[in-house]
Amino acid sequence: MKKLFYLICILLLLFSCSVENHNNGVPEKCFDLSNEKDRIYIEDKGNFWELYKIENLKKCSVYVSENIVNFNFYFSKDVNVTSIKNTQTFFSHVITKTSKKYPSAYEDIDKFIKNDTIVKLRIFVNNRILLYTSFDFKINEFDYYENIDIDIDRTIGNVDVENFVKDLKSINKNIENVKIFKALKGSVVCVVIDTKSKIDKIQEAEICKYVESKIAPEFEKLSKDLYGINMDALGVYLEIRFGNIKIFEGTYFNGDKKRWANIDWYNFDFFNLGNEI
Repeated sequence: MKKLFYLICILLLLFSCSVENHNNGVPEKCFDLSNEKDRIYIEDKGNFWELYKIENLKKCSVYVSENIVNFNFYFSKDVNVTSIKNTQTFFSHVITKTSKKYPSAYEDIDKFIKNDTIVKLRIFVNNRILLYTSFDFKINEFDYYENIDIDIDRTIGNVDVENFVKDLKSINKNIENVKIFKALKGSVVCVVIDTKSKIDKIQEAEICKYVESKIAPEFEKLSKDLYGINMDALGVYLEIRFGNIKIFEGTYFNGDKKRWANIDWYNFDFFNLGNEI
């Protein structure tokens, strides 16, 4: 009996470790834990990836489990942002039936979408989840998550981010690495900083000051030069880490009213001025 007890404990420990390694900081909501035998798979009747110019797609699967319709797309590590965005466009066309380019895409899904249906999109890169979107028809609400730790080419044109990196490292010698890139969400710029050791509140304030006085205005100007209004940098998300520990995070509102806030930037509507807090 004791041997059985110890065996169960070991198995539970191994399972918990495997789940932790699998998630790697990604919220549990992003993963599908449904039983394979309970899934109803749906096959597409055409080559949507060619029509939507989705490249480096290794495989995709669409299936229904209870009241949830799942779209899973798996890309190689060489995928570009354009293919990711084209996948999001394809997904939106399927669930809204607005595609003039490919109206028959997954046409059998329609019979599964009802008033209480939840539709989920997961995009994986090199078997790690990059993006998760969920839409609940019952409450008419989206839920979004983006894994900013996955390196894909999110180069920002016409902005020399290397100058920002040099400035930040000169401000604080404790800064080891700086990444500045556009989030896939579109209206957010991300600044992710890794430090050699923990920093204090004064050093955090110095970094925040540089972000709001130098980085945010530059991206706002770039967007206004392109579109006449600020569309691409309404929020600047700053994350400071030491090792694998997040020691600071905050979002700078870069619209008409500028200030720092602690919000869920994934699901915040930066275009709705009434949402500003």
